[in-house]
Amino acid sequence: MSDPRQAFRACTTFQVEFADTDAQGVAYYPNYFRFFDRGRLAYWEAIGLEEEEIRRIEQDTVVVEVWCRYHAPVRFYDRLTIYTRVTRIKRSSFALRSLLYHESSATMVAEGETVLVNTDRSTERATPLPARIRALIEAFEGEALRRG
Repeated sequence: MSDPRQAFRACTTFQVEFADTDAQGVAYYPNYFRFFDRGRLAYWEAIGLEEEEIRRIEQDTVVVEVWCRYHAPVRFYDRLTIYTRVTRIKRSSFALRSLLYHESSATMVAEGETVLVNTDRSTERATPLPARIRALIEAFEGEALRRG
C-alpha cells in the first residue's frame, strides 16, 4: 500500500501546545480544526501567495463544511506534521483535504476536509475565486486535482 502523504506537496510541522490539550492530557477535539487552519496557511505559502494575498483570501473565504476523523490521540509537546492539498475546485468554492501525522511514529492521527467559499464581503454572496489564485492552485496540484 502506498503512503497517502505522497499526493500532498504542502506540509508544515508544529508541536502540540499545553493549551491545545484537555483535562485528560490529550489534544482537545475542536483544536484539530485549528491544526487544519495551520495546514491551509502552509498551503497558501507553498503555492506562492504573498502575505497580502493570504490575508485577502483568508478574509474573503468562509468555511461552509468541515469534518474530522480521529485515528489516534496526541498529547502536549507531540510533534505533528499536517499535509494539505486542494482536492476540488469550483467557480467560487474549493475543498482542502488534510492528513495529520505524528512526526516520530509516522502514524496518521487524524484526517479531514474543509470546504471554503469565496465571498464578496460587502454582499456576503459567493463570488468567483480570483483568477491568479485559481491558476496557482491548478498549477500546483496538476494532474492530482483533475483526478480528485
